[in-house]
Amino acid sequence: MVDHIKFSLGKLLKSILTISVLGFGGGAAVIPLFHKEFIEKYKWLTEDEFQDILSVANALPGPIQTKIAGYIGYRLKGILGMILSLLCIILPSLLAMLLFYNTINYYKDEVWVSATISSVLPVVTVLMLLLSISFFKKTSKKLDLSHNIVLILLSGIALVLLDMNPAIIILVILLAVFLPFKKDIFRFVFIGVLILSIYLFNYFLLDYLSFTSTLDISNASNLLKVVYAFFVPGVLGYGGGPGSLSLISYEVVEHVNLLTSNQFGLIVAIQASLPGVTATKIAGTIGFQAAGVIGSILGVLVYVTPSMILMVTLLNLLNKYKESPVVKRLTSYVGPVIFVLLAELTYSFFTSSLGALGWIQTLIFIVCAIFLLARLEIHPFFVILIAMISGALIAII
Repeated sequence: MVDHIKFSLGKLLKSILTISVLGFGGGAAVIPLFHKEFIEKYKWLTEDEFQDILSVANALPGPIQTKIAGYIGYRLKGILGMILSLLCIILPSLLAMLLFYNTINYYKDEVWVSATISSVLPVVTVLMLLLSISFFKKTSKKLDLSHNIVLILLSGIALVLLDMNPAIIILVILLAVFLPFKKDIFRFVFIGVLILSIYLFNYFLLDYLSFTSTLDISNASNLLKVVYAFFVPGVLGYGGGPGSLSLISYEVVEHVNLLTSNQFGLIVAIQASLPGVTATKIAGTIGFQAAGVIGSILGVLVYVTPSMILMVTLLNLLNKYKESPVVKRLTSYVGPVIFVLLAELTYSFFTSSLGALGWIQTLIFIVCAIFLLARLEIHPFFVILIAMISGALIAII
């Protein structure tokens, strides 16, 4: 229950702003900050209520920071509290992101700036590599090794060899999760057969369709492209930031062609150096570049809205069945798909780096980045800064 003596809207928003500014390290890293503010400091929620919110948030797509902040705002102050809480968790980092990114873009034609941008690519490669490894370890805890390998193989075949849309693979897996198979082996066979059937149906009967684009919007306005590119990851973005990142990359780079791979890599690098919600920083920045302020607002809105509607409307229902094997399988089965997508992204950034810098400089930067990020555990902001300064100096000299 809310302690009305201590509670005020001002304190609520101050707490959310504090979490937003200090929220380095992704969704899981900010959970202790929410706990400290709302349970330890103000006692506005009980431990059980907070655990219920976490359980449901982890069972739904979308970034966990916005789901928790938005729902707590709704729980304590209704719709107004939810809207203001979302603004406080999203805006600070997004504004910093836009300032940083547009400053770099303004000077992009300068030789040293071009070299600076290219020098970020090896660091992004390492960041994606470490993220892939971390995500594999996370999925391995939720699934048996054999199950994990089978799903990775199925995902790899569908995504890499058959070049199918990740959204289709995720939908197939979600369908398999809800079907009442008695053994997992039957569920895996179903996934494989359905993926192959969809591919063959497309290949032989619907040649005019392509799985690299479930909807052809190549001639649409940039605003419509922004809406589509972020709505799909918002609905299917299981797995937190990594899951969203891989889906967003597919949509904006390969499907609707709002950015090149190098441009997306630069955005990934900049967002990694800032606090806040990964996906909303990216959505707001890409939306702004594609269609200005309205594009930025729409990008964030269509990404966040689906998960918030689900969070508010399904909390009690999902909480009632939170120990259900179906709900647990929901997130664990999507994990291997996201791992394959992240591995693809890592390879893509690596090849882009080779094209921009060549083998020698790329490998030197990658080795240094691995040492600084993995061994010394230096924050990505400083590693990216070192890479940018080094690239600029090499270009000048």
